[in-house]
Amino acid sequence: MKSALLASTLLLGLALTACGDDQTTEAGPTTPSSTATPSATAPASKPSASTAPAATPEESGTTLTFSGASARCMRPIDQKYLKSADLAFEGKVASTTDGTVTIRVTRTFQGEPGKVVRMQSHEGTSVAVSFAKGENYLITASDGEIADCLSGSTRDTSLRESYDQAFGQ
Repeated sequence: MKSALLASTLLLGLALTACGDDQTTEAGPTTPSSTATPSATAPASKPSASTAPAATPEESGTTLTFSGASARCMRPIDQKYLKSADLAFEGKVASTTDGTVTIRVTRTFQGEPGKVVRMQSHEGTSVAVSFAKGENYLITASDGEIADCLSGSTRDTSLRESYDQAFGQ
């Protein structure tokens, strides 16, 4: 019984440590979880949220790959992590098929993700965020990696507030 309790406590401690920094009240990424590869011809313009049609295969943009690392992240998020990101954007899911989530970028906070972002999961990986067609998400990536702790549904009011505070929206 003591061994099971000790093992559970150790796993919980590791999970919490993996998501936060040295502070216990603010969260930020400690390990990247996905790879981002911007397209060489990524357009810089941003469509509005109301005019985001389904993406077509010939459109260029950014491709992100889920690595499968996931964790429950602490809130509020330390704004320095959002502000230091290479990419930070909001988008609406246009499709979810065969392990690929296609997002139409509706608002860019930082960087140039292009009009369309495709997120692909490798076989056997789990994804920290569940994506639903027609829903809006906030996504952050740095050094070619998606930050799961800094990404999620726009329905997450704490995440939305963190983005608004970091980017002055």
